[in-house]
Amino acid sequence: MIDSIEMPNGGLPMAPVGLFVYRRASILPQVIEALAKCPEFEDTPIYIFSDAPKNPSAEVDVAAVRAYVHSLSWNNIHLVEAPTNQGLARSIEAGVAKLCKDYGRAIILEDDLIVSPAILSWFNKALDRYSEEDRVFQISGHTFDVYSMRRQRQGFFAPMITSWGWATWDRAWDQYEAEIADLDDIANDPSERRRFDLKGRYPYFKMVQNQISGKIDSWAIRWYLSVYKKKGLTLFPPRTLVRNVGSDVAATHRGIGGRIRDLVAFRNGPEPCKIVPDLPETVSVDQEKFDQLTRAIYWQSSKWSPIHWITR
Repeated sequence: MIDSIEMPNGGLPMAPVGLFVYRRASILPQVIEALAKCPEFEDTPIYIFSDAPKNPSAEVDVAAVRAYVHSLSWNNIHLVEAPTNQGLARSIEAGVAKLCKDYGRAIILEDDLIVSPAILSWFNKALDRYSEEDRVFQISGHTFDVYSMRRQRQGFFAPMITSWGWATWDRAWDQYEAEIADLDDIANDPSERRRFDLKGRYPYFKMVQNQISGKIDSWAIRWYLSVYKKKGLTLFPPRTLVRNVGSDVAATHRGIGGRIRDLVAFRNGPEPCKIVPDLPETVSVDQEKFDQLTRAIYWQSSKWSPIHWITR
């Protein structure tokens, strides 16, 4: 649990970043260096949430991660060390809740994400613009590569969520349901289940069942279910502002499919876009882009076995 967070004197105008780390000491410097290239970095409160070792084999790596963070000279970086292992889901749930309570909004990153220098501007602009739009639950930093969108500048809304670099508000996170309930509509209505599964293109309902049975422990599938029930939307950039480099052995949710996905879909994928996307004027689903996005998810997941971008 998080007892307290030391607030910067007077507060800072930028949304805080919660960076969740575990044992990736080898790639964490790359993650921090990329984030530091954002023009808003030094005016942004950065909270690094470090989970404790799950077992003795993780102790050296966790100690190395914490030593590296302690060595950083930026005054806006604050290390929050968990005394016992929480696991990624509980760490995310507690960290997001604390930041949203203290700041009203939060930007969430993990220790395998290389970000564009445009990402903090994108998040803060969108958090400001849509703060009073109750239907908008999340701002995404990542989107799957869609060829027709590569030259586009404007973001778009879709009825789904993401877990690879995102932002939200306290009003939205307050609706996160940690316990799964009220599944009858999705479970008993084939058309509703198809909508939940992105037009049948990704097995999210199966993931909900795996969460209930204890086969996975995912905050993200519970967040998606919470947002779906409220008919919420996420704002996506037309080109990704995030690149996942989490193909190391320290990854939390992994397997052969995950390693193939990391090595092929991302290491050979486009670099994060360095241009801040434009914001759409109206809050509504762009059905054409949503269809293109779900097709990209389908082809990537079906080709390399189920991707784990939302199982974290």
